[in-house]
Amino acid sequence: MTHISRTLLSLTLFGLVAAGEAPKPTATASSTVPGSGEVVWMEGEQARHNFNRDRFYDNVPRNDLSGGNWLCHSGDAVGQSELRFTLAKPGAYHAWIRCNLPNSSYRYAFDGGELVRLDLAGAIAPLPLASQRTLGWVHLAPVQLAAGEHLLRLIVDSALKNAGGIDCVLLTDSAWKPAGVVQPDGLVADPSTVVAASAFPPFAVTSVTVPGKGDFVWLEGESPSRHTCARHYWYDSVGRDLLFNKDWLSHYGPKPAEAEYRFAVKQSAPYTWWVRCNPDESVLSYSLDGGAPVAIDLSAPRERMGLTEGGDLRAIGWINVGKLDLTAGEPSAPAEVMHARDHDEADADQR
Repeated sequence: MTHISRTLLSLTLFGLVAAGEAPKPTATASSTVPGSGEVVWMEGEQARHNFNRDRFYDNVPRNDLSGGNWLCHSGDAVGQSELRFTLAKPGAYHAWIRCNLPNSSYRYAFDGGELVRLDLAGAIAPLPLASQRTLGWVHLAPVQLAAGEHLLRLIVDSALKNAGGIDCVLLTDSAWKPAGVVQPDGLVADPSTVVAASAFPPFAVTSVTVPGKGDFVWLEGESPSRHTCARHYWYDSVGRDLLFNKDWLSHYGPKPAEAEYRFAVKQSAPYTWWVRCNPDESVLSYSLDGGAPVAIDLSAPRERMGLTEGGDLRAIGWINVGKLDLTAGEPSAPAEVMHARDHDEADADQR
């Protein structure tokens, strides 16, 4: 029998990638907002997805997007995404989705139910972003939901290259209507920092054995189990063709940020750790399984590339962090934790 130990990596504006499935996102918890009822606000980019971010389609003004980012797709395959959330109270909830309207088509389902076509005809507060890209709020039929965990599935299946984009999703048991990126007064500003006590157990990415090369874990920076990063529209506007999977996890703000990544290893051994991150004007540290923070030396990046035409502080490169002694064990063993802290501006593509 193969023994696997689970590992959690927490990072602040830093990325990790592993072969296999991405970690399961934390469920966003509802908040009780005076005058607006029970409210859940979810960013599209928080979703677990298979979206292909096309550089042209993704080139929109970030300051018009909730959280400075969105989840967009353009490609031969249908785009599929999942958002998890928890509700403190049962009731009839109004769901609103801020998504791209022109030449786009979507279906949705709650908790494994039948997929329903999203009617874009009655969208409110339309906002043109660029050619064929206009965001609007679309109202779903009220849905009866119990207290506890739920799953919202969103599919993009447009006739034109399955193109579409999801900015954010709102659920409320009141008559409050959204407008632009304005959230109800009193709502938790960054839902990615909310971790419900009853949240779904985080999924641990498992190492893969490559014959003749050993065990590997590949984690995508943009797929953490949890994070407190704040994407800034300017800092996040980079050449995505140079990023693996055309995305990263970036942060720019007055406070340090943190991200966690869960993974599992089948073999007890020293593992060489590489991270592809921004080495310029960034400060990164990590900890494993709750240990003391360790600074990451960013002075000697390999294959450093500038991510903007102007050649500013937004770049990417591979950093050899060193070796980590990881122990295999039973799946039920306590999760190993890797923790990385970062300065107020940084980013990670993969690790």
